[in-house]
Formats: sequence, C-alpha cells, structure tokens
Amino acid sequence: GAQAPGARHPSAPVIANPGVGLAGQLPAVPQPAPHQPPAKSRIDPDLMPNPLDVQKVDQTQYEGKHWVTTTPGVPPLVSTNAPLLDMGNCTPRFIRSAFYTIPATKELANQMNMPISFAVQPCARLGPGEAALATVDMSVLGGPLRCRRCKAYIN
Repeated sequence: GAQAPGARHPSAPVIANPGVGLAGQLPAVPQPAPHQPPAKSRIDPDLMPNPLDVQKVDQTQYEGKHWVTTTPGVPPLVSTNAPLLDMGNCTPRFIRSAFYTIPATKELANQMNMPISFAVQPCARLGPGEAALATVDMSVLGGPLRCRRCKAYIN
C-alpha cells in the first residue's frame, strides 16, 4: 500500500530544506569561508641566488679564457665578456637555447610541459678576440644550392 503522509521511500535522498531552491527561487548562495592567512611559500628568498653575484662568478670563471663550442656543459652567460671559439657548433652569441638539457623521454617532456625555445641572432656582432665566421664562396658553383624540383634555396 498506501504510504503515510511524510513517509519516504528508503532509497530516496534526504533533503534538508525541502522547497528551498524550487519553484523559480534562487538556490542558497554558499557563504565565503572565514579569512585564512595565505599559504606560506615554499621558496625561501634567502636561498635564491643573487643575479649580480652569479654574473661576477661567471665573468671570473671565463676571464682570460676562450670558450670553445665543443666544450660540454653550460656556456657562459649572455652578460659574460668571454671570447667564443666556433669549432663547427654555433656559439651562444648567435643561437642560445632556453634549456641546456633536453628531456630524454616523452614522459619527462610531458611532465615538464614547457616549450623548447631558442634565441636566434644571426647578425650578432663578434666579441673582441673572436675569429670571423667561416664562410663558403658559392659563386664557384654558380650561386647558392637550390632544389632541382622546386628551386628553393638549400641551407
């Protein structure tokens, strides 16, 4: 049978305030949480390196030395006045990567979630004590190399 008034089915949800938010009324607006102090930053400013100190250390490290492009590791900072010796790899004066280590796996690259970018300055001036860039005279071949099919220039 018939159910008694106010009785409900055992699987029916319990409604705390029946009728609130129904019949065209707006639902109750949640109240903002009481003011909480901001979460403490996990970065200690005292542990952050001072950029001016880092520049001085880098300048001292490369003082009176040539940096060779075949040297493994991180190149001198942009602000460091050090002669760069191009041994077939481009010097960081002309192309500088935003990363010095590229992720080895796709999973690591996905976790990093940052684009790999380069600062390219093909017309950068050579520093003092740097040798001129090697060039190839293409006039002996009749001009720059081109694709036979589409006539595009080949770098």
